Amino acid sequence: MRTPSSSRPRFAVPMDRDGCWASAGVEAKRSDVTRDEVRRSARMGWGRRPQTSRDSPRSASFSIAGSWYAGRVLPSELERALSTGRVWTREELDALGADLTRRLVWAQYDGARVERVFRLEAEGPRGLAEEPVALDAGPIRLVHPGELDPVARAAWGDALAALSILQPIPQLARPVHALSEMDGAGDALVEFPRRQVHPDRVRRVLAGAGWEAGEPDERLRVGYFLKRFARADLVAVIRIEPGLSPSGATPQTPVEAFFMTRAPGGLTVVQAPRLPLREIPPAVVSEVLFELGGLEARDTQP
Repeated sequence: MRTPSSSRPRFAVPMDRDGCWASAGVEAKRSDVTRDEVRRSARMGWGRRPQTSRDSPRSASFSIAGSWYAGRVLPSELERALSTGRVWTREELDALGADLTRRLVWAQYDGARVERVFRLEAEGPRGLAEEPVALDAGPIRLVHPGELDPVARAAWGDALAALSILQPIPQLARPVHALSEMDGAGDALVEFPRRQVHPDRVRRVLAGAGWEAGEPDERLRVGYFLKRFARADLVAVIRIEPGLSPSGATPQTPVEAFFMTRAPGGLTVVQAPRLPLREIPPAVVSEVLFELGGLEARDTQP
């Protein structure tokens, strides 16, 4: 099975040892942010790390082009919402505030199909050319770049650059991976770096990205992690060997990732029926490969 093709180098986005986005160090006032700085930041996929409040662990302040936001949503929660395809209500979007929502690209969906792409300004939804966009009752999500064609991705990136907008999380800059016809005939992703990873790092990085530990085996070892992707109504599985034990420090190796319609339940994860890769949306494949890359960000360091 060959490596999936990509429009960007795989695992090129810098991350720190906790699996968080590295800082681009851009804190200029909006009037000082040049279009080249915006494009360079988007190209490298960098965002600002949160600085959590000691008094309120559920709140965070983070810098976007010199403007400070203190709210109820952490950048890591936005990351997870983008990754899984969480649906947002209009009330939740209003609570985020226009200063934050205008820096992200949203879409309204008809089933799994992107129907309208827009930004949210204080005056209402705006399209690519800043035209008003009428929304209906369809679900609203942060759009994944894998759901846009390359022309649309580039156009939205240029639109944000023209407005000197730095995104609070890497959204349009996320790597998109397209499986070849041969790869799509299989039922598991196996072509990725298979280095040994410290078990503490496996727990921290995958849990931070929204993965849940699977059921332990008869020797109390956890050999897989699950993540539910609402945008495709499926469950992704990352299998590791030899498996995490309660007190062990044995390095772990990711061996494969695959997809199911639901969690294994009473079946072992190896016996559970898998979906063919050709049925998995590129946005979901891209996120799983990207998060596997997060395990490799600092090699075997915990």
